[in-house]
Amino acid sequence: MGRPRKQSITLASTANIEIAEGLVDDPYEPGAKLRVLKNIREHPIARLAHIGKISESQRICAEMFRAKYERAVLGGARAIDYTKERVDGGVMSEPLSEAVQEAVEWLNQCASQSGCGKLGWSVLTHVCGEGRGIQETAQLLRSTGAPAGRAGDGYVLGVLIMGLEALIQHLGMEAVGRAKRR
Repeated sequence: MGRPRKQSITLASTANIEIAEGLVDDPYEPGAKLRVLKNIREHPIARLAHIGKISESQRICAEMFRAKYERAVLGGARAIDYTKERVDGGVMSEPLSEAVQEAVEWLNQCASQSGCGKLGWSVLTHVCGEGRGIQETAQLLRSTGAPAGRAGDGYVLGVLIMGLEALIQHLGMEAVGRAKRR
C-alpha cells in the first residue's frame, strides 16, 4: 500500500499559494524539529517533494543546485539604495566575486557527471535552477524528441530524478535507513 497523501490547503484561488505543513530543524535546539507552514507552490521542487515524487535526498540536492544556480546567475546583483546621497567616483562592485566563481565551478562539475548528460543538465537547469514546472519543461523539450502529454511529463520527471541521483553520487551522499533512502 502506498504512502498516505499529505494534506494541503489552498488559501485563495487567485493567488498562487498552497500551504502545507512541514517539519524543519529547530535552529535553537539541535536535533529538534519544528512544525511549520510553507508555500509548496513557491518552487516546483517543493511541490514534487510534497506529493512524494522525489525523495528527501533528491530534494536536498535540488535545493543545493538551486542555490548555486541562483548565485552563479545573479552574482553580486544588488538593488540601488535611493536613500544614500549620490556622489561622483563611487566604487564599483566586483562583477565576479569568489562566491560566484565557486558556484560556477560547482555547476560545471555537476554538468560533467556521466549520469547527468546534456538532457539531464537541461532539465535540472529548467526545473531546479529556473523554477519551471514539469509540464512547461516538457513543452520546451518537445523539439528534442520528448513525448507529448502525460507521457512527456513522466519522461521529464524521470530525467530529473536521474539527474538528481547523479548529483547525489557526485556529492557522496550515503543511503541509510530501512527504505535505503539517502
